[in-house]
Amino acid sequence: MDQQRQPGAAGVPFDVGSFLAEERRLAQVASVAPSGIPLLGSLWFRYERGRFWFSSLAGSPLPTAASRGRRVAVIVDDFNPPASIRQVRIRGRGRIEAHDAETVRRIYRRYLGPEQESWPEFFRLRAEDSERWLLWSVRPDSGLVVTSPEYGELERRWTRMSDCPLP
Repeated sequence: MDQQRQPGAAGVPFDVGSFLAEERRLAQVASVAPSGIPLLGSLWFRYERGRFWFSSLAGSPLPTAASRGRRVAVIVDDFNPPASIRQVRIRGRGRIEAHDAETVRRIYRRYLGPEQESWPEFFRLRAEDSERWLLWSVRPDSGLVVTSPEYGELERRWTRMSDCPLP
């Protein structure tokens, strides 16, 4: 096994679980509309239970793509060369989930803090609003975890969910 390509436990080049749990880290999410137009957004997220979770306005382009079972790409990264270059890039099918206010609140806590009373009213209400806001997710069916400290690349790729190194 090549140490440059497969470092650390299970070939993961850095602590991916801690990285994905860092407060206020955004995900860049992409898909394609039925018309073929690319879709791209910066979204709040939470990674748990083997999926990336998002809360979006019903009818907006990315959850609409998810509702159609479209493939979705997600990248969560830190780009501060040469000291820190870390990326988690995944692809998978999006899907709409049953509304779960507690999952939505866990997403919001990462960005707004633990005290729900201090959140803007919009977010307190949004967590409960299952008619206007959708909970949706993406499972990392394939992907790449990579870091490039001092530009020396260390990576771990997978092409099947059964090989996914994410926690």
